Amino acid sequence: MAIRKILTGDEPALHKVCHPVTKFDEKLAILLDDMRETLAEANGLGLAAPQVGILRRAVLVVDMPETPENGGDTPEQDAAPEEKSDPEEKAGPAAEAEGTEKAGTEPEGEEGPEKENPQDEENNQEPEAEVLELINPEIFYTEGESEELEGCLSIPGKWGYVKRPTLVRARAQDRNGDEFEIEATGYTARCVVHECEHLDGHLFSELCDRLYTADDLQELAEQAKKEEEQEGSDSSEDQEAAGMEEHREEGAEQ
Repeated sequence: MAIRKILTGDEPALHKVCHPVTKFDEKLAILLDDMRETLAEANGLGLAAPQVGILRRAVLVVDMPETPENGGDTPEQDAAPEEKSDPEEKAGPAAEAEGTEKAGTEPEGEEGPEKENPQDEENNQEPEAEVLELINPEIFYTEGESEELEGCLSIPGKWGYVKRPTLVRARAQDRNGDEFEIEATGYTARCVVHECEHLDGHLFSELCDRLYTADDLQELAEQAKKEEEQEGSDSSEDQEAAGMEEHREEGAEQ
């Protein structure tokens, strides 16, 4: 396997319609293996063949385990952050914006809690994300809509809000040419649509009102925090004023 260069900016290959894959041979297997290694090295959630300069309809998508942050059914991202009409009200911290970095592990303390049962630790581990290989993918059904921050390995350092379906169904072929269907929800659904658009020469930036840098997002996050603190302060003052008024009324009655 080898790490391939990810094309960025105005590279012509990013803006061309890709050809269907017709030969399911060793050459395709090498391409997919190289794309896997390239995706892992870039800490990405998806990669399309044209992003590494190959005009064939093949994509990789990390199938994110469903969690409250990415569209799972538990306490609950895609049923999570409230959608707001103004992107400046929605932007979270810059780290949230990227959406492409994999979570790291915290260093263990010298005197961490005792592990009573190794089996318990294994059961508590987050499920590993599977990498889906989709050859000649076709999306045939979509449902719902969510507007979230999105980024792209071919547009490094920029993010934007994009509306995508919250559920997609697609048919594709595997590296052996066998056909199959998938149903994806949450952020995985978003990634499937994003990567399939690469195959037709489109980038997510075409769908954004504006693009944000990490500094932009950090500034918006700080602004949102200040507004939240101000709202909390105003609420406390209102409650205090209401309490004083209540005491005055009680005194008058006595």
